[in-house]
Amino acid sequence: MALNEPVAESDLIWLHPSVPMFQMLALFGCVHGTWHEFSTYQDDDEFGICIKRLDASAMHVEELSPIYRYRSAHELPTGVISDASYRQNDRRNIASIHLRVNGKAIELSSGEIYECQDGSFEIKMMDESVLVQIDGRSPNAT
Repeated sequence: MALNEPVAESDLIWLHPSVPMFQMLALFGCVHGTWHEFSTYQDDDEFGICIKRLDASAMHVEELSPIYRYRSAHELPTGVISDASYRQNDRRNIASIHLRVNGKAIELSSGEIYECQDGSFEIKMMDESVLVQIDGRSPNAT
């Protein structure tokens, strides 16, 4: 998911050095031969992380707005998940999921990155996108 919503598609910003994470609408992963979707759910004015088991035969690519694109996230480690945990907020919504894969710490959080008028970016947690970090940094920085 792009970090901005410009007038022209050529002005889309996918990554920025000041943003320490990827922003995704959803992340799809295969665990023990079964596909799962890591996305968010809405609980009134905040969002939490959820995991949905997918039927691979039902997976298809839909036409999306230009601020979204499908791609393989080669930056993310693959392999055996050696540890998994989650953190809930005071309202018991799942704020983040923590995975350890091949010695790398992956954190999936619900949040959104907003472009400010001055061109900087603001991160709001418990919002409608999935924010991804590896070892506390943007996956493209690892």
